Amino acid sequence: MRSKGMDWARGFRAWLFPVLLGISALLHFVMVRSFLVHLGPQKIEFARGETTEVFLIEETPPLLEPILEPILEPIAEAIPESIPEPESPPEIQAPPNADEILTTNKSEEVAAAEPTPELKKTEKKPVPQGPKSVLASKKANIPQPAVILNTPPNYPETARRAGWEGRVTVRVEVSADGVPTTVTLGKSSGYGVLDQAALRAVKSWRFQPRTIGGVAMTGVVEVPVNFALNR
Repeated sequence: MRSKGMDWARGFRAWLFPVLLGISALLHFVMVRSFLVHLGPQKIEFARGETTEVFLIEETPPLLEPILEPILEPIAEAIPESIPEPESPPEIQAPPNADEILTTNKSEEVAAAEPTPELKKTEKKPVPQGPKSVLASKKANIPQPAVILNTPPNYPETARRAGWEGRVTVRVEVSADGVPTTVTLGKSSGYGVLDQAALRAVKSWRFQPRTIGGVAMTGVVEVPVNFALNR
């Protein structure tokens, strides 16, 4: 890009010089002509014995700016670096006690080849599971909440028309007062409308809370709710 700009400037200056020279000559000619026309024809008399010398003054051309040519700097050539010769690997010397190491390895192989004596199998005695069975029996004897008032659920009309039947298992957490605090779906009947109807019905039920040592406590129980059409 820089060389193209310098070539264009050099050509422009070479073209401008003759144009300016021609314009200058034309202006001088017009000025001399107008001056002669203004004076008109006059008679020029020369005194005798006198000589008139005429000197021609050359017009100095306008100074031109020197054209700067780009200075090309020499590109230093990269001197290839000398590649060091690879060093020869050091010789591996055998340890002085190589024979001793070989003999010890052979003795170890012989010892490994000898059969090891079989160990006698000891039978494990079964651990008595008395405490677990006692805990399971105690848990089974703890009374669970019982239903004392169960209002039958409303059979959804859409289920009646479609002829849907099923059984819903509802998981109920009963408080010490016998009121269901949490009602969740334990097992679905396969129909969402029947499941929702069973959950709404169980929320209004009343239970007998479980008692431990005569003290009422919270408990969890699962109750089934059946939906059947009388046909």
